Amino acid sequence: MTRAAHYKARAAADAALASTEPPAQVAEKFEVAAASSEAAVPDEELGTTAVRWRSHRELLRIAAALQRWDAGVQAAEADAERHLNSARRRAELLRDRLLERPDPDREADLVGLAEMAARVSSHDETEAFGRRLREAPLPASLIRSKRKGRGGHAASQQPEARETPRAVVLLLLDDDSIGDTVRVQLDRFHRLRALVRIIAWPAELPRLTLRFDTVWDPATIEVPPVTLLRPETGDSDPLPVEGEVQLVLRASGDEPVNLTIAASLSADGGEETEIAVLGQRRLAVRALDPALDSITGAEAIDERLHDAFTFLREKVSKEELEAFARLFAAVARAAMAIQIENVFREGAAVPESEFQSEMERRLRADATLGGRLTRTDSAGGRTDLVHDGINCELKVERQHAVSLDVARAYLGQPVQYASGGQRQLSLLCILDMSAKDLPPGILANNVALIEPDLHGAPKPMRPSWVGVVVIPGNLPIPSAWSRTKVPGAEIAKPD
Repeated sequence: MTRAAHYKARAAADAALASTEPPAQVAEKFEVAAASSEAAVPDEELGTTAVRWRSHRELLRIAAALQRWDAGVQAAEADAERHLNSARRRAELLRDRLLERPDPDREADLVGLAEMAARVSSHDETEAFGRRLREAPLPASLIRSKRKGRGGHAASQQPEARETPRAVVLLLLDDDSIGDTVRVQLDRFHRLRALVRIIAWPAELPRLTLRFDTVWDPATIEVPPVTLLRPETGDSDPLPVEGEVQLVLRASGDEPVNLTIAASLSADGGEETEIAVLGQRRLAVRALDPALDSITGAEAIDERLHDAFTFLREKVSKEELEAFARLFAAVARAAMAIQIENVFREGAAVPESEFQSEMERRLRADATLGGRLTRTDSAGGRTDLVHDGINCELKVERQHAVSLDVARAYLGQPVQYASGGQRQLSLLCILDMSAKDLPPGILANNVALIEPDLHGAPKPMRPSWVGVVVIPGNLPIPSAWSRTKVPGAEIAKPD
């Protein structure tokens, strides 16, 4: 194919990725770009360069499916999720195909993009995927691999002038793919991995230096440069190298700490030659906000926590809310693990002290709490667990199935402990060991923020709130439900 076809395909992709039109129109632009890519590099084309074009083309079609999902949600379409499911599955298949290649590190940036698309669950993540896809480089020109033409002869290869070296960079934080902005915990060392591919790496400049430039001083952020050496047996182009450094954010304000990624090549003791950086060229680092960035790994639980913290944001002090958010999220993580592992199985006799010990062990191991977990005397009683002034009461219920309404019977104790410390926020975690005649649902059904009534104050100026988590215990093994009739309503009948 001609350079004109390559240029047309690139231009179509850039137009789609830069479009601000409604999602349905953007999806059409992505399809046009994919068709242009197919015209530039047909499916039967062989070679590493062609693989990269085809993978990029599939990412464009995945982006189109995500835009159709957005359009369907906005139009209240009942089956809008099918577009999201399609995008995720296609992304998984693309990722697996790339990882099965003899040298998957050469396409590490595309693998990262496919992995990112496979985990999209919100429209913000769709936009982040689009921004990252816009930075994914395509080969500057295509050197056609050998394939049979009409006469059965191999197509000729035309050597090209030497290219200018360039660095394609993909960053991972603690082994997770990241977008343009990353949130980290203050004063904690994070592993920042750089997966780099150097296009047209000259043998006479074997040393690559990757820098993370910033106007901020080391008292704010520390990210040292990384030096990597050209592979001695590297005959392929581009050449993959990988390195890692420790990133630590010391201080953070309202604005992110911006890093610009720069690269240079040099010989031993020689001057450095700056080269262009493609892929991930900048990174904004923010401090993790425990009131908004709590992560359990379960989207539905995080959504419940986020709603609770957002509701409380202007109603209690920042210090109290942050401590409450840290402990609430840690309790939810521990509860989710206990349910998944079925720690308290069917028929187990679980005294409250055993449940308390299990929760204390898990919370002490949670790094977000910084080891600050105690038991104290407050309001004339002994609290269960306290983190930075926020108390969490732990209960075991054996007789009744514990719904969130039933949990209200236990609210008085955590509220009184909290009020003894002049706090508006407290937590209640109940292990439901009642007999199970129906299978449990997801834990998000059992996570809530409840505002209890207060004595003599029908409309208090400073209400109290209790974060509630109910853990399903006394669970049989899953196979025990086999052939057990479970009542249910049919939502939709097949055609």
